[in-house]
Amino acid sequence: MNSRNGVRPRGRVKVPSRACRLREDGNRARKGSTGPCAGTQAFVRDRSITTIRLADIFPIERPSAYKIHFARYNQVERPLDVFVRSREEWRAWQEFRPRTDQFNQRFVYSVIDFHREPDIWLFGGVWEVLERRPDSYVVSLTDQGRHFIGRLKLHSPYRQQGTRVNFEKRLNEFTVSEILREENSGMDFPGHDGINIRFCALVSLVRNDRPDWRGALENAEGVYLVSDKRAGGCMWGRRTDRGGRILSDSVRVGGSFVTLERSATQDV
Repeated sequence: MNSRNGVRPRGRVKVPSRACRLREDGNRARKGSTGPCAGTQAFVRDRSITTIRLADIFPIERPSAYKIHFARYNQVERPLDVFVRSREEWRAWQEFRPRTDQFNQRFVYSVIDFHREPDIWLFGGVWEVLERRPDSYVVSLTDQGRHFIGRLKLHSPYRQQGTRVNFEKRLNEFTVSEILREENSGMDFPGHDGINIRFCALVSLVRNDRPDWRGALENAEGVYLVSDKRAGGCMWGRRTDRGGRILSDSVRVGGSFVTLERSATQDV
């Protein structure tokens, strides 16, 4: 029996897999190709276009003239807290000089460990080394990528111990994760049940007057509690509202001042 008599021939019929058919459909739409999985290689190549590398939006003419500073937790503070709190303190992180001259190139490309997201680094500026002193550097923030400072989030799998390494060896590892609409100004409000933050983060939130935090807390009732892990002990206070005003108080913890604000309708 054969197909001329209207009978299907015996034996197996090769049917492309679902993944193959999907790739085939995608290629037909792109190139008008036909046949099982025709143009599959070209389709896979098109998908790679979605990855944006750092060099695509931030070209560096001479990477060999740069050192990259992977700023990470130094057992005292997190660099993201420092960057959000004070740009002068962030500059000091670039001016710190270890025993060896590790910023031995003209420029320093700084990125900040965005510790709330693994393998994500926030761009912290390009600095020019003006002077190398025995115990410090003198640096100046350049205009290179200035509009990306605090906004450009990069992905890099770098987890080695060194924090100051040659940029040319790491440049191609960076891909763009996200570009924020505005400079990062601290953590987003986590909800009333999630308020348990480090004091340095609290200082940054108060100084930057984050609207999400203020909007959530200015009408809430409760008690503030600030603990000092270094010196020991804690400070607490209650806030009451008389006449609808937001009352404030300054608290000194560990040598720093922070203004805490709270409104309430009755004593607590």
